[in-house]
Amino acid sequence: MGSLVLFSLPIGNQGDITIRTREALSQNGIFLAEDTRVLKDFLRTIGERIEGKKFISFHEHNDQERIAYVLKLLSENDVVYLTSDAGSPIISDPAYPIIKAALDRNFEVLNLPGVSSVISAIELAGLPPYPFFFYGFLPKEKNKRNEVFKNLPNGLSIFFESPHRILDTLGLIEQTIPDARVSVCREMSKKFESIYRFEIKELKKLQDNIILKGEFVLCVYRTKTEEAGAYNDQKLKELVEKYLSQSGSKKDLARIFAKITGGDVKTIYDKLAH
Repeated sequence: MGSLVLFSLPIGNQGDITIRTREALSQNGIFLAEDTRVLKDFLRTIGERIEGKKFISFHEHNDQERIAYVLKLLSENDVVYLTSDAGSPIISDPAYPIIKAALDRNFEVLNLPGVSSVISAIELAGLPPYPFFFYGFLPKEKNKRNEVFKNLPNGLSIFFESPHRILDTLGLIEQTIPDARVSVCREMSKKFESIYRFEIKELKKLQDNIILKGEFVLCVYRTKTEEAGAYNDQKLKELVEKYLSQSGSKKDLARIFAKITGGDVKTIYDKLAH
C-alpha cells in the first residue's frame, strides 16, 4: 500500500532544512507542490538533482482532479511526497483535503516535521504561549476583520497578514481590544527579520518603525476584562459556596474556571479566596 509523506520546507533560511527532509528530496519520487517551479528552484539551490523525480502541481484550483490522481498512485503502492512552498503543507497550503482522502481510503500518511512560521512566531512573540489559536489569513474586508477581533478568546491568537494591511489591522485591534499585547513577526529566519513587541496602546508611537515589506505573522494576546465581574454574580457565588461546602477545593475550582475562561489559575484562585 502506498504512503503519503508530508514534509516542510524552510520558511526563509535554507539552513533550517532537516536531515530527514533532505534525504526525502534526494529520492527518485513523486513530489506534490503548490508551485513546482519553487520546489525545483529550491532543489537546485541546495544542490539536489531534479532528474529522476516526478513533479505534480497541487493547489486549491485543481485539488479535486489531483486528489483522484494521487489516490490512484497510492493504490499502485507509490510513495507520494507532499510539500509547501515554505513551511508546513497543512498550515500554508491546501493539504487537508488530500490528507483526508488518503486516510479515508486507509492509505498511510507520514510526516517529516520541519519549520513552521506559527511555532516560530510563538517562540519569538514574548507572549504567554497557551492557550493559542491559529486563524490563518485574516479576511480582506475590514468589517469582517473587525468582527474577528471582537470575538477573540482569551489567550494568544495568531494570524497571517499582508504588508499592505498590517497597519490597518493593528489600528482595528487598537479600537476593539485596547488592552491587547501584540507581536508583529516579519521575515522570520531571513536576513532582515524584524520582531515588533508592544502594547497596542503604544501603536501610534511605534507604527512608523514597522517596515511594510515581506511576510508577516501577527500575534495578539488578550485577557477579557469582563471576567472579573463574572465572579461577583450572586448566583455564581451561591454555586461556588455550595461546591466548597461539599468538600470541593478552591484549587480544583480555580482550575475549572481557568479551563472554561482561559484565565490564569492563580489569579482566579486569589479571587475565590476573598
